[in-house]
Amino acid sequence: MKRKIYIIYAFLGMTFTGCDNILDSTPAVTISEDLFWQTEDDAEKAIIGVYGPLMDEYYFAGHTEPVWDVQSDDLYRAGDWGDDAQLETFNANPEQGELFGRGWKLKFEGIKRANDVLRNVPSMSISEQKKNEILGQAYFMRAFHYSRLMLIHGGLPLYDENLPISEYNKPRATHAETYEFIERDLEKAAELLPLSWPEADLGKPTKASAWGLLCRFYLYEEKYQEVVNTANKIFEHKDLYSLMDNYGDNFLVEKRNEKEVLFAVKMMMMADSPAWPFNLYFYPHAFGGWNFFHPEQSLVDEFEYLDGSPRRKIKFQKEDAENCKYVFTDNGEIVNWQKEFIQRDPRLRATVVTCGESFNMDGAVYTFPAGDTMTGYCCNKYIDPNHHAGLCNLHYCIVRMSDIYLMKAEALLKQQGSSNAEIDGLINEVRRRVGLADISNCTMEDIIHERRCEFATEGLRHYDLIRWKLAKTVYANDNGPDGPRTFVEGKHELLPIPQSEIDLSQGVLVPVSYTHLTLPTNSLV
Repeated sequence: MKRKIYIIYAFLGMTFTGCDNILDSTPAVTISEDLFWQTEDDAEKAIIGVYGPLMDEYYFAGHTEPVWDVQSDDLYRAGDWGDDAQLETFNANPEQGELFGRGWKLKFEGIKRANDVLRNVPSMSISEQKKNEILGQAYFMRAFHYSRLMLIHGGLPLYDENLPISEYNKPRATHAETYEFIERDLEKAAELLPLSWPEADLGKPTKASAWGLLCRFYLYEEKYQEVVNTANKIFEHKDLYSLMDNYGDNFLVEKRNEKEVLFAVKMMMMADSPAWPFNLYFYPHAFGGWNFFHPEQSLVDEFEYLDGSPRRKIKFQKEDAENCKYVFTDNGEIVNWQKEFIQRDPRLRATVVTCGESFNMDGAVYTFPAGDTMTGYCCNKYIDPNHHAGLCNLHYCIVRMSDIYLMKAEALLKQQGSSNAEIDGLINEVRRRVGLADISNCTMEDIIHERRCEFATEGLRHYDLIRWKLAKTVYANDNGPDGPRTFVEGKHELLPIPQSEIDLSQGVLVPVSYTHLTLPTNSLV
């Protein structure tokens, strides 16, 4: 049977200006550009290298990108890393080299590799179609690497393919300038990338990947008409991009495709061993994992009953660990989770595993014990029910079609101030997919609820709360294992850049300041 080749996430064994630090100009391996940039195969190898850093444990393969979600009220860190505890309680500092330093280097390594491609491929004697495909990926990935840095650090030093090494020690641009740089790259990527790829290349970014990320960053900047216009470009191709019939299929290896998942960091198995440790972080100990990142109870309580009944809050009885007991807080009744899941929004079932549940993985039965969780749950989206942690190769969704529906609905609502049939229809399209009843006269509160349930544990909640100006209030009332947390507006929206980078720049790079925190003044309708 023909095997699908998803994006390759192994480091390319050579780099052209590769180094550990953006200010270090000594190549890790010296290769003459005159000898290399000759054939389509050379160009393909170079673009593979641009994806390579994603595979590192301190990028998407466990830390750091998935860990940012513990700042939200969706996930508790659960692991034994002190860095994660400081992050979750908003006490992160520039000295946390493992958490910030390695991620900074990896992302800038990806940016440099993209710049190598953008500088050399245009003059290569290869077909225009191949040039466009390679350059489109390079623009997309440069924007992607920058976007992950910008979300946590704000304004950044900006490097394009024309910048000489002598000018690498640059100061930080403003938040707005960084947004503009990313958006220009995504717009260029959308021009060059194909609408879809052959089966052998599934997983590479498409025009919709670029449009989807553009929608997100336009929304962060309150460019509401641009959100609507860009979303409409995707909706023009519903033959290619649409919602999966079954919500949970977006997260299963055997079901994944490019219909709804417009872009994901996807992994593949290599010689019957995991290609990355990402899933090890999310699997509980009993399933062969490292037991990080547990969904919080307030997230579970957010999911509706299919018949519209009032939501009932639940409490995990940690002290009764042997019996894996959950009770309803209104009357102390023991929760029967098999019965409860049938009555709830199916997205809950796809999001969490409860204590006592068992899976037949690789011929053996694995049961999730209460002793493996601080909150009563583990993350179902990153568990393959057919494989224990050591043989799992699930992926991390970056942008899905349901996000396009909800972002367009939010942008229209912000523009108009009240709902209409189009806005209601966009939200209800997402709700119908999981069997929930239509709602009318939708408000921002409806969108906030829908986004939390739809994208739970996918890394969007914290940034949504920040742009809605709700982080301070929500975290002050968070009843997760750490209890209420203090979020200081104007301070905790961004995380510090590594002290090591500040030192290497000899004062050119500076810590976060309000100059770099020129965030939009987004507020609820």
